[in-house]
Amino acid sequence: MRDDSSVKLRVGAIVAIVLYLTWVWQGSNLCINLSGTSDPSGLKLTDLSNLKIDGSSATSDLLNTTYWNSVYVAYGNSLLQILPNTVIGLINSSNDWRTWSFRNIPSPPPWLSSGLAQYMQEQFFFVRDEALATNNATLAALTIKGLATSIAGFSLAVLDFVSFNGITAIRTYLETGSLLAAFCATSPSQLGLLYNQAFASNVPREMRAQYLGNALALTTVMIVLAGKDGFAPKFQDALNRVGLADAWGTIKPYLSRIGGAVSARASMLTFAVLEKLAQKFPQDSTWATGLAADRIESMVEVLRDKGLTNDAIEHKIQGLVQAANNAADDSGVADAADRVSYGDGGALKVKIDRQNRIYLYTDRGTMSVVTAKFLQDEVPGFEVHTATSLKVTYLEKGITFYHYYTGGDNWVPKVPEELRKSGDVVSIKVSVLTRDDFVNSLPKLGLSNDAGIRFLPDRAELKSFSVNGDTLRIDASQTPALEGVSGFVIEGHASEALGFNKGITYLDFEVQDVFGHPRAMRLDYDGHDPMYMGVLSGPDYSPVFLVSSDGTKLRFVSNSGGSETEVATIYLKEPSGLYALTEMREGGLDFTVDGAYRVYSIDEVNPLRQLEHDMIDHGSTYDLGRIGAEIAYTVADRKLNLKNIILEEPSRGGKDLYTADRQVVIQARMLADPNDLAPAKLKSTLGGQLSDLIGKLKEDFDNNHSAHIGYAILSYLDPSTKVVTTIIVEVLRQ
Repeated sequence: MRDDSSVKLRVGAIVAIVLYLTWVWQGSNLCINLSGTSDPSGLKLTDLSNLKIDGSSATSDLLNTTYWNSVYVAYGNSLLQILPNTVIGLINSSNDWRTWSFRNIPSPPPWLSSGLAQYMQEQFFFVRDEALATNNATLAALTIKGLATSIAGFSLAVLDFVSFNGITAIRTYLETGSLLAAFCATSPSQLGLLYNQAFASNVPREMRAQYLGNALALTTVMIVLAGKDGFAPKFQDALNRVGLADAWGTIKPYLSRIGGAVSARASMLTFAVLEKLAQKFPQDSTWATGLAADRIESMVEVLRDKGLTNDAIEHKIQGLVQAANNAADDSGVADAADRVSYGDGGALKVKIDRQNRIYLYTDRGTMSVVTAKFLQDEVPGFEVHTATSLKVTYLEKGITFYHYYTGGDNWVPKVPEELRKSGDVVSIKVSVLTRDDFVNSLPKLGLSNDAGIRFLPDRAELKSFSVNGDTLRIDASQTPALEGVSGFVIEGHASEALGFNKGITYLDFEVQDVFGHPRAMRLDYDGHDPMYMGVLSGPDYSPVFLVSSDGTKLRFVSNSGGSETEVATIYLKEPSGLYALTEMREGGLDFTVDGAYRVYSIDEVNPLRQLEHDMIDHGSTYDLGRIGAEIAYTVADRKLNLKNIILEEPSRGGKDLYTADRQVVIQARMLADPNDLAPAKLKSTLGGQLSDLIGKLKEDFDNNHSAHIGYAILSYLDPSTKVVTTIIVEVLRQ
């Protein structure tokens, strides 16, 4: 069963009137801070029968016409505050509302014809003249007391019923359980106090006039509502006639806000739409009309923000009458209003719940959300039941965020961190996020060598992104320059579609090295927060924290967790241009290598760039493995005359190099530890390393049935001469 707001209206009626009038006087100086005013037992008009105003020295002012002029000013100002915030005010100022009242109220109150302003003025002058005519201060005071006590038996609920904001106040009270939390302790609970203060001799004369005028205004309004021929029960009966009595507590705040934002006519047109909807869905009129009123108000706000005139907005509301006539279900009018919002206003007003989800309307028992059908009708390229990345702009916040539609009947995304405030109302614009949109919106990404990895720049920046066909281009820079390279380009083959994972939209792409090997990469971006680049490492993508290029090698440094870093090297050019080799001669070893078919040696391998020199002298294990593989590639290309050589990432394990026809496999290694390469240990070190490489070649033969020749290529740095020597051992499949 839904949480019908009208139930709360009945339960909290007495509290509501207190809260309503507090709202009327909010910010004024009429709050009287007297003890005991927060006691709910004091919220009764019956206290008016106990007024103690007789015999006050201030009663003599009741015989002064100048004093009554001040009272009249306060009276009029109070009515100007109270009446516009009630349905009486709408009826009084709008021919449309007045026509509806005459049509639906069989015996309308007399002021409906003459005008409320004139009626209220006449009531004031009647009281004033009665008091003045007594020529006796005590009798004049009794005249005022008689008027006040005449409403002692009335229910305070009637004013809340015709007011527009009472239900909000009731909810505040029911949720907090505290009157002090819901209102400034004043007015209706203190209506008697206002009268008493009006006759207190210790209160300044002008303040007493203000209190009296205010109290008389409230009293007169209560007489209009609940006295003889009172308006409130007649209006209740009229609402029953059109099927809106139960929904009135829910819809009246919307009517007030629409009337205030646009016009009384706009409010009446909205009411007419709700009337038709209630008659069409009488079994669920509170939900249907509450939903429709909420979405119409949202439509009005969007159209106003778009700059439409009041006349144009009234025309749009009037157009919803047809939607009510044709509605197949209770959300038909709400859907139509949202379509106007989006089509003519360019935005959709949505709310945010406590779980940070977007929704349209709720009565606390049921929630209305954005449907996939609505998106299909309003968003170009969107298809129901087809998973899609969406670009959503939160207009008031100036935030763009990428969400995902999973393919269901509804779209219920969670908002970004900046919007995580339950109850917020925001305007959104939705479009299908294309791959080109995603790439073109990627922001610059600054990268830093915080880990202090040698032979890499201190900083790098991914400056711009573009896609042409399936080619993704990333323009990057680095500081300081590496081998003269300060700016470079990363090019890759982009996936056709975007992906989405754990709230983040991503684009997968592959960067291919000179050997034709692809390396899987990923760009993650949610449209708002900083983006990041990932490189495939194991089953997942590790965030890249540095990118560099030396013109031959493109390097991506990533962290998959903890303090461990990984380096992925992609060759833009063949590495054989990095080294100069002396002649390769057969033999050169003074010890036997078991399993060797032939042994060759190259006495000098000279790096042609300072970068490789430094990596040999001071490089890490990974750096030396990279140098060993590059030298092996150069040897295989220039000395062994192998074709279509492919160099693998040394850290991956398995064969380090192989030919494209997979008939030749190569294991490579580079040694530079001076302790292991000292003359006394050199032979045993080289023998042991070559034996290990040959053992790995035998494993490669087992794993690569096409291979029939293998090479173990071992390079080492002589610690005394600083010359790199390379040994090549040829091994045949047994």
